[in-house]
Amino acid sequence: MIEIQRTLQRRPAQLVETIIVQEPSGITQYERRQRLYSHAELTGLLDATGFIVRGVSADYAGRAFDEGASSKVVLLAEAAA
Repeated sequence: MIEIQRTLQRRPAQLVETIIVQEPSGITQYERRQRLYSHAELTGLLDATGFIVRGVSADYAGRAFDEGASSKVVLLAEAAA
C-alpha cells in the first residue's frame, strides 16, 4: 500500500510530499520537496540572468495565463543579445 500526504508551505513556497510505502517486509517513508515559484519570481530570475521574457501562457497550448486561476505558468524567454 502507498500513502501520499501533501502539504503546501508558504516560505519558501513549496509542495512537500510524504510518501509512505507499506510492504510485507516493513514500512518505508520518503519525502519529496518541490519549490514553487510565482510568475513574478520566475520573470525576475530570468531578467537577473540576462534573459528577455517573450511570452507567458498557462500551458503548452498557449492558453492565457491568469495569476489567480492558472495552476502553472509557461514562460518563453530568449537570451539577451
